[in-house]
Amino acid sequence: MDREEFIEKYIDVLQNLEAAIAEIYGEIPRMTDASVDRALNALIRTYTAEMIGKPVTLMRLDPHEQRLYDRLKEVSDWRLGKGEGIKNEQGELVVISPSGIKTTEEIVECLNHVRRSVGFWSRKAGRQGYLKFISKYV
Repeated sequence: MDREEFIEKYIDVLQNLEAAIAEIYGEIPRMTDASVDRALNALIRTYTAEMIGKPVTLMRLDPHEQRLYDRLKEVSDWRLGKGEGIKNEQGELVVISPSGIKTTEEIVECLNHVRRSVGFWSRKAGRQGYLKFISKYV
C-alpha cells in the first residue's frame, strides 16, 4: 500500500493521534518534536513487545514526554477497542465506537507514520516544525 492509500485508509486514526499530540502541545508549548518522537518511539516499543509476547521495558521519559505517551496510549487503546475510552475536558467518557483498526500491527503502522512525519517536519522547519505544522490543522 502506498503512502496515499495508507493515509486514506487510516485518516481518522491519524487525525486522532495528531489531535492528541496537538492537545498536549497546547498544554506544554515548549515541547519539541524530539519529545514527540521519544513518546511515539516508546509507545511503538510497548505495542511491539506486546505483539511478540515479551515484557514491556519502559523507556525513561521526562514528565512532558510521559504525559504525551499516556495520552497517545489512551487514544491508541481506544482505537483498538480496549481501555476505558477517551474523556472530554470535563472528564466525562466520550462514547464513540471506533472503527478501522483491528490489530495492534495497524496501530503501530499508524504510530510509525506519524513518527516519520515528525522527522520530516523537524528537519524541514526546526525543533518545533512538526508541532507548529499540525497545530494549523488540528
